Amino acid sequence: MIVCGLYIVSDAAEQPIPLKKVHADVNIIDCLASVTLSQTYVNEGSLPVEAIYKFPVYESAAVYAFEADIDGTVVRGVCREREEAAKEYNAAIAAGNRAFLLEEQKADIFQISVGNIPPSKPVIIRISYVHECKTDEANDELRFTIPTTIASQTYGSFAPPKGTNLMPGGTTYDSTVDYRLSLAIDIRMASGPITEVSSATHPIKLSLDGADPKHASAKLALDAVYLDRDFVLVVKSPGLDKPRAVIERDPTSGTKCCMVTFVPKFRSKEAPTEVIFVLDRSGSMGGENIANARTALLLLLKSLPETCKFNIIGFGSSYQLLFPSAVPYNESNLNTAVRHAETVEADLGGTDILEPLEAAVRQPPEKEWQRSIIVLTDGEVYNTDSIFDLASRTSRTQNTRFFTLGVGAAVSHLLVNGLARAGLGSAEFVGPGERMEGKVIKLIKAGVRGFVRDFKVTWLPASVIAQVESTPAIPPSENASSQPPAPAASTSFFDDDMTEDPLPKREVPTAKIPLVQPAPFRAPPLYAGSRYISFAILDGRLADPTSVTISGVGPDGPMEVQIPIGAAGEQGKTILHTMAARKLVQDMEESTSWMHVEGADVGEARVRTEVVRLGKAYGVASKFTSYVAVQILSGLEKAVGKPQRIVVPSRPEPQSPMLSGGLPRPMAAPMVITRSASRPTSSTSRGRGGAYRPAMQMQQSASSFRGVALGSPYPVASAPSFPRFAQAAPPPAPSRRMESGKSAKGGVSKERRARSGPSSSLVDSLSRRSSASHDDESEDVAMMEASAPSPISAGASSEEKLLALVSLQKFDGSFAADIPLFGLCPNVSRDPPAGRTAEEWATALAIAIMEVLLSSLRDEWEMVADKAGRWLEKRMGEAEKRKLVDEAKQKVTV
Repeated sequence: MIVCGLYIVSDAAEQPIPLKKVHADVNIIDCLASVTLSQTYVNEGSLPVEAIYKFPVYESAAVYAFEADIDGTVVRGVCREREEAAKEYNAAIAAGNRAFLLEEQKADIFQISVGNIPPSKPVIIRISYVHECKTDEANDELRFTIPTTIASQTYGSFAPPKGTNLMPGGTTYDSTVDYRLSLAIDIRMASGPITEVSSATHPIKLSLDGADPKHASAKLALDAVYLDRDFVLVVKSPGLDKPRAVIERDPTSGTKCCMVTFVPKFRSKEAPTEVIFVLDRSGSMGGENIANARTALLLLLKSLPETCKFNIIGFGSSYQLLFPSAVPYNESNLNTAVRHAETVEADLGGTDILEPLEAAVRQPPEKEWQRSIIVLTDGEVYNTDSIFDLASRTSRTQNTRFFTLGVGAAVSHLLVNGLARAGLGSAEFVGPGERMEGKVIKLIKAGVRGFVRDFKVTWLPASVIAQVESTPAIPPSENASSQPPAPAASTSFFDDDMTEDPLPKREVPTAKIPLVQPAPFRAPPLYAGSRYISFAILDGRLADPTSVTISGVGPDGPMEVQIPIGAAGEQGKTILHTMAARKLVQDMEESTSWMHVEGADVGEARVRTEVVRLGKAYGVASKFTSYVAVQILSGLEKAVGKPQRIVVPSRPEPQSPMLSGGLPRPMAAPMVITRSASRPTSSTSRGRGGAYRPAMQMQQSASSFRGVALGSPYPVASAPSFPRFAQAAPPPAPSRRMESGKSAKGGVSKERRARSGPSSSLVDSLSRRSSASHDDESEDVAMMEASAPSPISAGASSEEKLLALVSLQKFDGSFAADIPLFGLCPNVSRDPPAGRTAEEWATALAIAIMEVLLSSLRDEWEMVADKAGRWLEKRMGEAEKRKLVDEAKQKVTV
């Protein structure tokens, strides 16, 4: 992990300027968040200095403003083309003035250059950005993140573009830094009342507005809070899935911007699917992350439909395939996968995700089959462009989609969101202390079921747009001179004083801007239960739309809905324009914009021209636009001499505690929630599953607070162990010798990667122990009977009950009448009703236990119950199945 900060650039030894504090003003309005970061530094030297500062932002954020406050004087930045901004900055520094430059290194990493900082005066850097928040509609949750760390792997071998002030590589890591974080968060929900606000990463104090149930505010509970892990806040509010659309007007440009957001709800059938689970087993996944991943993988394996094919790939510096290729979902293959999943460790070194993804898509899926690749990673990689290119090409040529789950306190949102976006899938995140299982099942639901194709958002009828397009261009301004231009003076054919001029810069023709600029331009597939948000900037000559039409082709045929458009919040602000412009820029950079239609020849120069236009028009920093600000000084205020610039060297990074199975040290104690005096103390906050609990001075128990480091005063809560089918010995690790030319750095050579035979998979190790294990299921059954799990107490936690229950399900969805199953409800007789078998009764009872006793975990067991229900339906039909399950539910008591 790299800690971001401000560092002196001079010919002296590198000395970080003390960063005194970091403050974030956050406004969360519905599903959008606006953030202003204020970072206070002091130059404790005796001479003015130049400094470099790198900081992370949320991957999809639109950075639209920055300013510097030096001893009360505020200097605001202006958005210019990248090289132009750097040139202006350097000229100002050379002249002895103060200057400030904001540049994008990557979509989630920015650098600020601060020139001629005066001694002994505070410097406050303010950066403003806006972004969408992730939501989990199944649990009425909104997720807000402030990134505070930059993983060293995300820099890689970064080479700064010419003409910029960007520095290669990353910043310096220093474990002794003592700057603190403070927060002021204002939350206003449009959908419904705020029922709970929590943070699994930091303790917070919460004040709920007694007069307005949709309004709340929060701040950190402790003063000593360090920037060593991302801040994550979860807001619970019902109605997040309600569709809504708004319009915003820009008084300066005359344009208007519309936004629509909704969560589609439709029945989706399972399709023939090849599921590839790609699991990060690098050292940084150690400890809680890999334990949770182990449990999630086992739940996923049991949730797969019987008609699918599957495989598991573990990766780090090298990668391992469980099977040479995807195999049918049957009892033998499932048992092999379960034994493997129970023993996976974070033991494969670094993080190289490109090679395992290439292995996963090397062969296209079978005809009329789809393929879903589910990636679980903490996201510390650097070669994101190559990864995104692979996902984009594959998703459009092989009927393959990529779904991602980001894990941990310092996950790369750029990798997780970007891979899912390029691969036409969806992304989820889970932080310390959060359950992973529900997020994984949400991804597998989207991966194996049908979705809405040919999705289209229509803001205005095509006839209305065509009519405006055919109108004459706006006449020139009346202030323009009506006099004909004076004739140019004649020049000689022979000029002795002539010097050779450099060739002029070739102007790239500007494309005709559409009257309606949708963002994103190419709508991705729609998945049931996953939020979609879309923007559009409309030419001022167009009439205001009153509704937006959403259409597409779902699993059962054409689908369409109209959503009325209301006015945005405070008029005069252009937050929606800023977000739309950022999305348009993202489309340009990812080659999915309105210019990138089939067959169009769109070079980087044309893309750059359009990105610069958008950046300047809407003040959005990007790959090709930067912010620059200059404070003109006079007399003795000017700095004397041009400061010498050198590249700040990187200090050796200490070994991450992740590599030894630990976790980054905690920011502070477990979560504390308090209520404002204006709220009645009898009020409650609702937790998962609709159960209410008092929120007044609520202290989260240490056992439920995950993500605490070894050696901290708070114990680490390990994930519950998954009951095993059998105590089989773990499969031996594959040989690490050079095989067909293994690379010296621990990677896999091209020769080995080109192979797809059995010798490159883990299943061979299992097969060598018993040559008949693949074809003869009797050995697996015998192992199961020999080591059947012991009964689990009816007083166990819901999570433990679910894990025990899932472990008993067979690959076809049925449940055996085993002692552990009836241990969950000891008062229920094992004798089946008349005319029913013991297996049918056990399966109905398992469904009843999930629906009655484990209702709060519905998002985790839904696919398990669906599979059990299908098995019953095949044997007795829908009506009899429902009758048997209802009878079982009457026997089960809460």
